[in-house]
Amino acid sequence: MSKELIERLREAAAQRVASTAMIGAEDLIAAAYALESMEADRDSWERQAGDRLDDVLRVVAERDALAAELKALREQEPPADIDPHDAMLQKQHDEAQGPLANAAHKVYFRAGLLACREHMARFVESQDPSIAASIRANWWPDLGPDMGPPRRIEWGELTEGEYGESGFRVKEPHEISPTIEALPIAQHFLTPDEGTTK
Repeated sequence: MSKELIERLREAAAQRVASTAMIGAEDLIAAAYALESMEADRDSWERQAGDRLDDVLRVVAERDALAAELKALREQEPPADIDPHDAMLQKQHDEAQGPLANAAHKVYFRAGLLACREHMARFVESQDPSIAASIRANWWPDLGPDMGPPRRIEWGELTEGEYGESGFRVKEPHEISPTIEALPIAQHFLTPDEGTTK
């Protein structure tokens, strides 16, 4: 709707007044006023929407500026003092995790189970070998396949193919069971002075 249409309606109304067709002229004048009012409302709404958009853009810019300022302040802060106990625990965790392919807590949990199972079996073995065999046969299936009593890891459990041939490769960490990694640790639990020479 434009001012041109409103002007044409007013001109048509003026021509009808001149030709004594007053009823049609009043309708055209009313229509012109209605269109003019709608045009004014639209202009007002556009101004309000523009003002609101400016407000939103201003708030977003202020938020971004505050976030950047906060980030800069955080980067300037000196690092928090590290509790010596926490530092010691982190160091122990890093040392335990370092040589393992699987998470240390999974490997050491299984090592404890394996060592306990073997220790209990050895305890009763001299009195009743069948009970010892029964203890060794028990395993928690959710932990993966039972790898037997504590022992050293076999070469083939960590590799695939024949050494020196084209298909030979070392298994990826996700291909090595935490239980396999737990075997020599459990053996060491049972014979700490001997190491893993068995």
